[in-house]
Amino acid sequence: MANPWETMGNMPTPQDDFSDLDGFGAEAKAEHAFKTKVDSLPDGTYEVTVASAGMEMVGGHRVLRVGLKLADGAQVEWISWLNKQQGVNGLLADFSALGFDSHQWGPKFNRPLSIEIARAVARLPGMKLRGLKSSRKGQNGETYHEFRVLGRISTTPMPTGPIQSPAALPGTPPGTTAGRGGYPPAGTVQPHQQPVNSASMGNTNSPPDDSSIPF
Repeated sequence: MANPWETMGNMPTPQDDFSDLDGFGAEAKAEHAFKTKVDSLPDGTYEVTVASAGMEMVGGHRVLRVGLKLADGAQVEWISWLNKQQGVNGLLADFSALGFDSHQWGPKFNRPLSIEIARAVARLPGMKLRGLKSSRKGQNGETYHEFRVLGRISTTPMPTGPIQSPAALPGTPPGTTAGRGGYPPAGTVQPHQQPVNSASMGNTNSPPDDSSIPF
């Protein structure tokens, strides 16, 4: 297919030199530096597909970044700060809404969060889920945003029970089963702007020194 720009005027000439751009070629990607946040969505209920998911450290604090694919193909980023107990508990509530047996994770059940959460995150890409985006005014007048998982859109049950093999440790790449079942690929579904009265999840955009961030 011909390059459409070749049919336009002002084409480069042998005297033009744009070689300075080649210095960026090795790491060139067709993406913006800052992703659109889930905060930008109007309040309401959405059915989305998880496009990507991964944990990383930001300023010495653990965060979970999840890319959510909307019906029109656009993606928004959902960030959960895991630097406080309420943030971790909220994430466990989200996993429970997705069908994981996260109510049985932790030292009491000999199932370390460092392993169970890492395994669950590796299972997220491809999942369809229904979530509720909401916002509220804080006492300081700032607007705070939240996204919580209402449930998984699937008839396939999630695997439950303790891990049979500790072969895969935190950091295991997606696709490693280690005793867990796989999940069917997911397509894109339509978002809905309607109230839903079931929920389970904590604030998703908490900064390192607070439980939420202003819009």
